[in-house]
Amino acid sequence: MIRFSPDGFAEAILRPVIMALPQGWVYTEIMAPDLRFLAIVVFVVAGFLTCFARRRMWSPGRSVIVPLACLSLAFGLWLSTGGNGRYFMTFMVFAGPVLATVIYRSTYTKAMRITMLVLTCSLQMGAVAVNSPWRPFDSLEWSRWRGHDYFDLDVGDARGHRGVTYVTFTGQSQAFLASKFHPDSSWLNLSWFDGHDFLASQDHVVAGMRARLSGARRLRIFLQAQPRQAHPVTGAPDNQAVHAINGYLEPFGLVIREPGRCSLLKSKTLGETVMISTSDTPAEIARLRGSAGYWLCDASYEVRLNGSAASVTSTEEARARRAIERLESLCPRLFPSGQYALKKNGYGYTRGYSASDSSATFVLSESMLYVKFLRALNPQPVAPERELLRKDFKIDCGRFVSREGLPWLRQL
Repeated sequence: MIRFSPDGFAEAILRPVIMALPQGWVYTEIMAPDLRFLAIVVFVVAGFLTCFARRRMWSPGRSVIVPLACLSLAFGLWLSTGGNGRYFMTFMVFAGPVLATVIYRSTYTKAMRITMLVLTCSLQMGAVAVNSPWRPFDSLEWSRWRGHDYFDLDVGDARGHRGVTYVTFTGQSQAFLASKFHPDSSWLNLSWFDGHDFLASQDHVVAGMRARLSGARRLRIFLQAQPRQAHPVTGAPDNQAVHAINGYLEPFGLVIREPGRCSLLKSKTLGETVMISTSDTPAEIARLRGSAGYWLCDASYEVRLNGSAASVTSTEEARARRAIERLESLCPRLFPSGQYALKKNGYGYTRGYSASDSSATFVLSESMLYVKFLRALNPQPVAPERELLRKDFKIDCGRFVSREGLPWLRQL
């Protein structure tokens, strides 16, 4: 399965069953079991079987046939164009009335129909309550708006700083906070460039971003704080957090040179969404909520070579690139080339593939290529470097675990 698109006819036919299971990465990233589509199928089949047993024809009427045909057609088109739940919201809402109509037009007694409807709604409500979408931890979508301020954030004297370029790198835009800072400020989001060969790309958009970084009077990293990796007194990022942030910034030529100059902009709004463990003491909970907010760190753009960016490819990186590109040529559907740049880590080089929620990692010490899917616990070996680069090397691209559209076939 590529993202949420089924691999074949069987997966498509079983999608109503799969959607009812408490599994993530079925039609959305989170676990969101939806029993309604399976219930519609069950009640329609049951209606025909009941009438067949009674030797009479079930005639549900246009009030059932028309909406059911419309929903079925939309369901098929949805699966054929990606199967992502966010692009099916209209018909997901429509599924509720269709289900109620199917039950209402069935041949059962009034008491039986009411029981079926109440039981179905209760099961669906229970599935929603188990994984509540309204108050998830670490989520801003349902933050409470209190008083005159839509979002509590103590920016302190940062509001008076002029000419600052704030750099973020989260998929969620921070534009809703820009009004709390000086109007002379600029905002850049690097998440849109993640995966590009940022320092060497000739793309005009990437080149424009490099120019803005190079010409900035003052660069400051702005990102949501992680309370468990915050200094217990100042709330600033600890050494481990700074190391991780610098690891992300490195491909962009950015670095935090003076972690001691980082500060915390506290937010009571974010304090309400902090993930709390059952083992946390009241004092620890209070500390975590008090450390919620945004980190602000001065950064420097250290790639200024003759006015342009430069990229040097090491021998190790070249080996990793050859191995990963070989995998891309063998399994282009799962590992399409040109999506992301190579990223160096502690054991080698990694390239991600958003289309298939996977990554390929070349481990230098083993001269081995591994593949890991987002849902898998462990990476899966592909082949040693020498074997992989042979011209006659072949691989079964369907053998990688955890990518199955059928949750009961997924492995760790």
